[in-house]
Amino acid sequence: MINIKIFKHNEMIVGFEAKGHAGFAKSGKDIICSAASVLFITTINSLENLADVKMTYQVDDGYAKCKLEEKPNKDSQILLESMVIGLTGIVDSYGKKYINLTFEEV
Repeated sequence: MINIKIFKHNEMIVGFEAKGHAGFAKSGKDIICSAASVLFITTINSLENLADVKMTYQVDDGYAKCKLEEKPNKDSQILLESMVIGLTGIVDSYGKKYINLTFEEV
């Protein structure tokens, strides 16, 4: 299971952390892991290249974390909310057995 925490502060998304593997299929064939990974990496790259915000991030096998280091702007919120929409779509399509999505006030 992929455990994902979405970090919020005053109703604004300020980061996320994802741990684990979906376990839907064998490594290399797991479409849920692949979809989630694409969302994480694309969001991080887009924040870095399009949103003009300072952040820290780490991506490893079965792990992704991103945290804004300054007040979120409109662009960062659109990108982070888009990621949440994508993750929610995966949960809606495949069930909560593979992805646990929670929100945490920080």
